[in-house]
Amino acid sequence: MLETSVAGSLSGIVGDFTFMKTQRTLAILWLASFISGLYYWLWEFLHKSAPAYDGIHALLSLPFLFGVVASIFLFRGAKWGRISIGILALFFGVVQLWDIWQKGWMWDKWADNGLLILSLASVVLLLFPGRRPAA
Repeated sequence: MLETSVAGSLSGIVGDFTFMKTQRTLAILWLASFISGLYYWLWEFLHKSAPAYDGIHALLSLPFLFGVVASIFLFRGAKWGRISIGILALFFGVVQLWDIWQKGWMWDKWADNGLLILSLASVVLLLFPGRRPAA
């Protein structure tokens, strides 16, 4: 009887630990994506390499800055960070799906395709977490 209760409590601890590892991994991936996106847009704007880098990218920089802060708090385990990154992932996933719908799937746009996969995985893992450990 004692062994069963110990095993049950350990499975709860292990289940929470694996969810925190998942959250921290997603937080690091999103933090890298947000920082690299901001850096790329700033570099494009300063070097005036394309006339399209104007107001829309400045407007989209606000969710990216918020995403940096939310990623840090997601790494620390904050519930609002999980919800915020999930909503941002849903937003970026919908934008990427719309882009694919308009232009078709392009294999040379690997960064956009990777962001779509990261967004879909993040929405599923952060907004719909499992309540019990698998197997």
